[in-house]
Amino acid sequence: PESTVCIIDTRRGKIVEKLPAGHTAQAPVLSHDGKTLYVCCRFNNCVSVFDLATKKKVRDIPVPREPVGAALTIDGKHLLVANHIHAGRSDGDVVASTLSVIDLAAGKVVKDLAFPNGSTLLREVRVSPDGKYACVAHTLGRFHLPTTQIERAWINSNALTLIDLA
Repeated sequence: PESTVCIIDTRRGKIVEKLPAGHTAQAPVLSHDGKTLYVCCRFNNCVSVFDLATKKKVRDIPVPREPVGAALTIDGKHLLVANHIHAGRSDGDVVASTLSVIDLAAGKVVKDLAFPNGSTLLREVRVSPDGKYACVAHTLGRFHLPTTQIERAWINSNALTLIDLA
């Protein structure tokens, strides 16, 4: 249940520091100034924030459920976090994962962007080079329709959602 974030001296090819992290740490994101590291801790439902000068964890920021991917906005003010699966019940009319928007100055989620109904298994999130859009890869399930065929991705299909960051 515990992970380790390793800091590597790439010139020597050696691990120079190990930082304790949460359950299934993944998707590390380095701040633009290189001073802060953000790590998704999938089964702790949080993003851990590390101060790289002190090599210490500063805080954990709670997110809805199973963060698996993250990206910084171009201005470095927000961290976009892809929540792998939805946080609610599976038998509701709307079942969809969210993208959490973390205000890094405040250290908290300021918005959870809902995806279309049936959107789950969010994976990657990337910000376009111009900073205007976020792109999120995920699956789209048609759980609310009767299964009448299985070909041509009738049950589940891959999807890409574009988000206007403005």
